[in-house]
Amino acid sequence: MPSSSKRRRHHSSDDSSPDPASDSKRRSRSRRWVPESDSDGPSKRRSSRRITDEEIAEYMAKKAQKKALKAAKKLKAQTVSGYSNDSNPFGDSNLNEKFVWRKKIERDVSQGVPLDEFSVKAEKKRQRERMALLARDRARAEFQDWEKKEEEFHFDQSKVRSEIRLREGRTKPIDILTKHLDPSDDFEVEINEPYMVFKGLTVIEMEELHDDIKLHLDLDRATPTHIKYWEALLVVSEWELAEARKKDASERARVRGEQLPPEMIGQERGLHSSVEADVRNLLQGKTYGELETLQSQIESQMRSGTAKVVEYWEAILKRLHIYKAKACLKEIHAKMLRTRLERLETTQSEVGSYSPLQLHGDENEENAIDPEEDKAILERRRNAVLEERRIQELPLRPAHPEDNFEKSAMKSMGVMEEGDVVFGTNDEINLDSQVYWWHDKYRPRKPKYFNRVHTGYEWNKYNQTHYDHDNPPPKIVQGYKFNIFYPDLVDKSKAPTYTIEKDGDSSETCIIRFHAGPPYEDIAFRIVNKEWEYSHKKGFKCTFERGILHVYFNFKRHRYRR
Repeated sequence: MPSSSKRRRHHSSDDSSPDPASDSKRRSRSRRWVPESDSDGPSKRRSSRRITDEEIAEYMAKKAQKKALKAAKKLKAQTVSGYSNDSNPFGDSNLNEKFVWRKKIERDVSQGVPLDEFSVKAEKKRQRERMALLARDRARAEFQDWEKKEEEFHFDQSKVRSEIRLREGRTKPIDILTKHLDPSDDFEVEINEPYMVFKGLTVIEMEELHDDIKLHLDLDRATPTHIKYWEALLVVSEWELAEARKKDASERARVRGEQLPPEMIGQERGLHSSVEADVRNLLQGKTYGELETLQSQIESQMRSGTAKVVEYWEAILKRLHIYKAKACLKEIHAKMLRTRLERLETTQSEVGSYSPLQLHGDENEENAIDPEEDKAILERRRNAVLEERRIQELPLRPAHPEDNFEKSAMKSMGVMEEGDVVFGTNDEINLDSQVYWWHDKYRPRKPKYFNRVHTGYEWNKYNQTHYDHDNPPPKIVQGYKFNIFYPDLVDKSKAPTYTIEKDGDSSETCIIRFHAGPPYEDIAFRIVNKEWEYSHKKGFKCTFERGILHVYFNFKRHRYRR
């Protein structure tokens, strides 16, 4: 038995080994196989007919149609809230079925789009993407609306600031340009042609004015006149700004001894300096309509090729835009002046004439009064009225202004805060007697004052370590408020001044001296010698108003840094 099993294993291993000769015989036998005769049965050989492209396309179309139908069934919704196919007010028997574009799905499937793209999950994903896109569009529209409202708010604030500057006499160029469009006479402003406002401005001021003009052009579009006005001003502003930059660069190069940039060397091409005056005479003084006609003629000549020197006419066209803008501004300015004049005439006609009627000849000669006698009568009547008014006001006359000085000073300084102390009685320094040039004319006197010193704690690293709020560190002086009263100052056009002087050999204190004109003597106080804060945000104030000199300041606080 063992030997037979070995032989079987040996034969099986031999059979499993590849034999090329046996394989070739086997293939030759398969090639020599001959089918049975037709009488025995149908032929087992495959048909050799080739499949056409039309059949393939038809097969793929049927397959796509089946897939589209399957996807459409999945996408269709089965219920509509509140209604059914049988009972609905629309008479729609297919109300519960969602419309699905089957032809489009068939086309996409036939083009190779995966069937997963038409699943319910994919449809929900697309729906979420559409909703997110709509939300982004809505947010973008809201942001644009907010941005527009913010620009309008800034524009309204700029108009308010302009009115304040006009009222206080601190006019800026943009205020004058805005005033041209306002027919009211609320502010007395000298109004010339709008383009004259650029004269004498620096490059920085022109850049600021250019930005203001662009802002008004974007937001001030109330009437077509306003739009034309700001567009013309923008053209003039760009031209004047370019000329100012060119002039500034040439001056800077001349001072430094450098050469001008290549784009600024020489005159413009086609416009020599010798014909600059001719061009100015050609364009200056023409109306906007005449300049429009001239521009159309030049452009037609350049298009037709009849212009001999093209560069020259191009330079003329550049100048023409500036003169057109100035002519437009001049016409708008004249129109506004006419409107203002009509308003004034209407107002005067409503108010009526205050002048008496003129008498001709010797009318009413018997009642004429001598001028000298008339003047004497008028003076007597005036004196009588003044005396009567003085007698009436005598019991109601307020106290001397110096009696209310403390109230005025306290109102200016505000409510006393923690750490504020009245200052000055013991810290006033007796200055050496001095003879002034006005001693014979006025009686010298010392001004009254009402001062405060502000003290507080300085919580630096050392004090934070060694002290707390229950056991605070010693207070230090943090600032002063001086109010010096000069009600009877002779020359009120010259404000009183103060100077800082050394306090002998002491480095911890110094002397602040206040000086004014007659009839007041100098007055001085001893203060702590520290560095001042000169920022208005830090409390600094130095003004002279209503006869009171206010000098408020705080000391700088130095932070320890490693």
